[in-house]
Amino acid sequence: MEKKMNNLNIEQLTKKNLENTAKVLSDSFLREPMVRALEITPAEMLPVALQACELAIEDELSLVMKTKTEIIGCLISYDYAKSRSAAICASSKFDSLFDLLAKLNEGYRSIGDPVLYQFMLGVEIRHKNSGIGSKLIQANIELGRRRGYGSAKAEATGPISQRILIESGYIVTNEIIYSSFSFNERLLFSEIDSKCKLMQYAIRK
Repeated sequence: MEKKMNNLNIEQLTKKNLENTAKVLSDSFLREPMVRALEITPAEMLPVALQACELAIEDELSLVMKTKTEIIGCLISYDYAKSRSAAICASSKFDSLFDLLAKLNEGYRSIGDPVLYQFMLGVEIRHKNSGIGSKLIQANIELGRRRGYGSAKAEATGPISQRILIESGYIVTNEIIYSSFSFNERLLFSEIDSKCKLMQYAIRK
């Protein structure tokens, strides 16, 4: 898949662009509320991003946004039924983050099967607020439609991704208030004045 947009190309994630994609993804998530609250370092975040990208290659559902010389954005997506994200190994610092996401998904019911799982969205900081995230989401939805997916789901952990998804037509199906979330009897996200949201989009309407 390749789609050209004003000197930018949207392409499928491949082994060739794996490491550069993981770096963009890692740098993006270091700005996320939970990651900052947990004081996760670049050295701890990059291996997680790299695993997420490696696991995504087989499904051929993930996209990168490129200029002529560099990757400036990416969307890592999986076939939800294959539970690929469960294979990611991370330091214990991530335990509370994964626990929150697990609780966010309790009682999850898809609004259309099969499900395109949009796991991680990243944009290079110099290009944020330029519409790249929205373009990647829309291109991914179209890819999912061509592949026969019935719906898309995403765990939107920050206000930027939540705004992008709402503007793209997603609905909120569950949410957790960060400041009230407890892990091992500790309020690790008490300083975050927002919510983590589970969001879905009906691809097949």
